[in-house]
This record gives sequence, structure tokens and C-alpha cells, in this order.
Amino acid sequence: MMLGFTWDVPGGELSYQAPVPVHVIKEAVWASLTPALEPPPVVIRKRKWVVYFVYDSAELSESEKRKLTGIRSAVRVKGYASPEGSEEYNLRLSKQRAKNVAEFLKRRGVRVLEIKGLGEKSCSFPPETWARCRKVEVEER
Repeated sequence: MMLGFTWDVPGGELSYQAPVPVHVIKEAVWASLTPALEPPPVVIRKRKWVVYFVYDSAELSESEKRKLTGIRSAVRVKGYASPEGSEEYNLRLSKQRAKNVAEFLKRRGVRVLEIKGLGEKSCSFPPETWARCRKVEVEER
């Protein structure tokens, strides 16, 4: 098949025909309109464990220790406290909770990358549910 062009010029028409296969043009157009396929995004889910503490204590109970026995990867440890008591005391308590959990994990060969006590700052629960703030979160790295 031939592809042709015609121009109007003074004194008549000028035409030109070029031997261009139509299917090549179609493939080129089709290829430019087809989006490139990209691989699906890789989703990495980090596991998180939460252990709870009784009021005014940094001692890790046996039942809470059992939650942590399956951890094998490197982790970050963050301790929290409920708003009872002074801000300074709660910060100290949350750090001690995080430290106790980190020591428990280290004795089992877990690599602890970070130990942090955050006090009561993250406790946004109403007073009747403050027990949920007395915790340590262990997050896989």
C-alpha cells in the first residue's frame, strides 16, 4: 500500500506518493498508545506487638512475655504511660517499661535497634480506658 500527499500549489496540484507500509504506521501508533505495564507495588507490612502493664508498674507479666516469644527480627521498642501522676514520673515509668521489654528480648537474641519512653503524651483515651495507655509497642524494623 502507498501513502500519498497532495499539495495545492500555484498552477496546479503537486502530489507525492511514498511506499510506506500501513501496518508499520499502525503498530507505531498502537505502541505509543499502549501504556507500559509496571509491576505491582511491593507492600511491606511491619509486624507490631503490644504488651500491657498494670497501674504504676514496669514489671512484664508472664502472660505478656508469652506474646513476645516468637519475635526473631530486629525491633524498635516504645514505652507509654497513662496520665495519672506527674509528666516527669510517667516519662520515667514509660522508659523503664520499654527498657524491661528490650532486656527481655535481648536475652532471647532479638536485636533491639531503639528503646524509647514517650510518657503520657500519646494517651488520648478517656479516663475509664487509660489502662490501654500502659503499654509497650514492639515494632519490627
